[in-house]
Amino acid sequence: MRQLKSTDLFMALRITKEIGVKQELKDFAAALASGKINAKTQREMGAELIFGLLGNCGTEAAEKAFFDFLAGPLEISQAELRNMDLLDFMQKIRDFVEFIDVEAWRGFFQSLAGLMKSQK
Repeated sequence: MRQLKSTDLFMALRITKEIGVKQELKDFAAALASGKINAKTQREMGAELIFGLLGNCGTEAAEKAFFDFLAGPLEISQAELRNMDLLDFMQKIRDFVEFIDVEAWRGFFQSLAGLMKSQK
């Protein structure tokens, strides 16, 4: 598993566009930027956001974007993720959320929110 990279930011933007969760991501980024929440709460919010994104993957394009995004940090092919046992898949997502450090989440979502402001 690897830390978030700049390419993940653009993948996240594509997911945001495909799934239509721009406001949810802005709210999450604002909460992180406020600095008023602790590391545990940030991880919980991150997990909630990812599972929420997964729940909104109602189109093939959104599903593909989501798997493309996860394949990078998890260092697993999209095909392997798609064919993974559901419980193993959910655990991988939990592991991913726990692995990313709080400051990385904060910077990632602040950058994402900034880029989303420029999108129409």
